[in-house]
Amino acid sequence: MKKLLLTSALLAALPLVVQASDVTFRAGTYEASADGIHGPVVVKTTFSEHKIDSIRIVKQTETEGIGTVAASELPKKILNAQSTKIDGIAGASITSKAIFSAVNKCIEQAGVKPDQLIPVITKKQTKEEKLSADMVVVGGGGSGMAATIEGRMRGLKVVLVEKMPYIGGAAAISGGQVVAQGSKLQKQFGSTKDSPESMMKDFLANGHNLNDKRMLSLYAHNVGQTIDWLHDKVGVKFIPNDLPY
Repeated sequence: MKKLLLTSALLAALPLVVQASDVTFRAGTYEASADGIHGPVVVKTTFSEHKIDSIRIVKQTETEGIGTVAASELPKKILNAQSTKIDGIAGASITSKAIFSAVNKCIEQAGVKPDQLIPVITKKQTKEEKLSADMVVVGGGGSGMAATIEGRMRGLKVVLVEKMPYIGGAAAISGGQVVAQGSKLQKQFGSTKDSPESMMKDFLANGHNLNDKRMLSLYAHNVGQTIDWLHDKVGVKFIPNDLPY
């Protein structure tokens, strides 16, 4: 089989101070909160006289794999930049905004205006790495992950490329809820009267009849066997007590 070569750029940040912030904090630890997508995000920030020493998120209920990525990564990025005037985490805008807001409140408690803090600029150095593969999948949403798994099941060496800091796409944003119409699993859970036509009717109503009917029909007539494949072959377990519909 002909091999494909994939080149990826791996970014390594090398600290390079362009302009330092000449401010004086009231040393100490301060706590503040701001509303995230599922509730308050509570942050504790510790300052020495001329530096933000630590940022710790002590409470959050954000979406697993999306908001939680921002909660894990953004405090380190703010700490490295010594400023909140940096980019948030792609795909987790609301959680990022909540973290920035809470840290800014802590900065104000420490006696400094957040806008006074000029970010430390980092110079990025790229490193080239060559990867060999039989198959390259672009995009780590539900379809991309399924294609990757199927390729691996068929004995192929597969590389999955995703631009976001997490995989899952819209499936992750939905919290793992999926349509199970037509699956063996749906019948086992007690629903026996569903149909592709019923599913299409619901989707068309939700989409104000603007859906691509050809693609919707393809989805409605194949989603059941896809759910069974996920459950029987891949090992994804769906728990009936957690199904809201």
